[in-house]
Amino acid sequence: TDIYNAGNLTFTLAESKNYCISARVQADDGFTVVKNLFISVKDGVINIAPTENLTGVVGREIILVAPEAKDFYGNAVTGGSFSVLFNGERIEVKNGAFVPKDLGVYKVTYSVSLSGFTQTCEYEYKVVDNESPEIVLRNKTEKTAVGKFVKINGYSVGDNSGKDLAVKVEVTFGGEPVAVYNGGFDADRKGEYEIRITATDMSGNTATKLYRVTASGKGCSSSLYTDITFGYALLSFFFAAVLFRVKKHNRIKK
Repeated sequence: TDIYNAGNLTFTLAESKNYCISARVQADDGFTVVKNLFISVKDGVINIAPTENLTGVVGREIILVAPEAKDFYGNAVTGGSFSVLFNGERIEVKNGAFVPKDLGVYKVTYSVSLSGFTQTCEYEYKVVDNESPEIVLRNKTEKTAVGKFVKINGYSVGDNSGKDLAVKVEVTFGGEPVAVYNGGFDADRKGEYEIRITATDMSGNTATKLYRVTASGKGCSSSLYTDITFGYALLSFFFAAVLFRVKKHNRIKK
């Protein structure tokens, strides 16, 4: 573009290209002086280094790290801000950090400004759950009396996700299963009962802990209970045999 008698010249370089500005001064005698100015125009005035997608754990604080930003001359540009979206909803960011409450992909946008120009960079956090639930036992052993109904409440469960857990409770006595109902079981035999607590979170992570309840006092132990049951069966058979002989004798007498 030829511009004569321009004086001060203002223009906009709208494309990313290399430009040459020539200033020509021509005297009346035809002598000409030329000055050239070369300008290389880049996209924007801030370059932000790309950030790889990262991972985080649900329920655990994620500290956001600002990507490296530099101006056209290579000087660091700081003081940017973050915004985080999950499924289109804005997530609260405090002091450059946030706590993911759900599994999935969180989109992070970092914005930084210089001389009225703002540049942004986007990257993602994939939030997973690879931590097992936590089971806390009140006591490792408890005591009760034979014949009592024992409430199974000697534990608490929690998880980093903050979500509900699937909890399974099993009771055994001498390796045999004991019926669990209404949140407890009947300690109808003397001896040690084993309570197994298993918690599973929504990602399939599991945790298991055991505690024991000892039943004492008047009652039957496992072996004694078996002996008495067997003895009762023999006694029943004996009385049945006697009754049969009495009936047979009465028929012969008649």
